[in-house]
This record gives sequence, structure tokens and C-alpha cells, in this order.
Amino acid sequence: MVQTKLPRWDLTALYRDIKDPNIAKYATQIDTRTEAFAKKYRPMINGEISAAKLFQAIREYEEILRDLSKPKIFAHLVHAADSAPPAHGKLLNETQLRAVATYNKLVFFDLAILALPK
Repeated sequence: MVQTKLPRWDLTALYRDIKDPNIAKYATQIDTRTEAFAKKYRPMINGEISAAKLFQAIREYEEILRDLSKPKIFAHLVHAADSAPPAHGKLLNETQLRAVATYNKLVFFDLAILALPK
């Protein structure tokens, strides 16, 4: 049987490698932004909120979710390319746990949007 070498993805556009300190730095920034978002919009969303403020909230919400996906995508691709090293699985698990924690902090916003009158 002939073995061929599979192509490898160049993920350096996302992070240098799995030990890149920017992964943790980015995660901390997302945590800070998520906390600020919840503190700012949770009181507003249950009361009266103007269309302009709601639009601003939706934009911030989308930006947080977009930025949350960067380390998660990186971890998924690293793990998909080679799932044998425990460090790859650890990074994937950490990014998934962080994403779940972030979604849990933001779920109030999803529920408030769903409750808006049509």
C-alpha cells in the first residue's frame, strides 16, 4: 500500500502555534467584553430600549461571537489535522468550554430578542 503525505494547513494567519500567548490574551479580551456587554445591556434589554441602542447591542453581540470563533476554529483545525497529541485535544476542550461559558453569559440577550414584539 502506498502512503501519501497529507497536505498541512497553514494556520499562522490565526495563531503561530498552539502555545501562542495570543490565544490566552484573546480569550481574556473576549471575557472582558462579554462581561461589559452583559453589564451594559442586561438592565436595558428588560426595559425600554431604543432602536438605535438595540442596533448597537446587536452589533456588539455579533462582534463578540465572531471574535469568539477565532480561537475555536484554530483549535478545531489543529485537532482535525492531528488528533494524537494530548495538547491538541486540551486546546480544543479549553476553547469549547470558553465558548460555552461565553454563550451562557450572553443567553439573556438571545431570550430578550426572541421576546421582542413582532
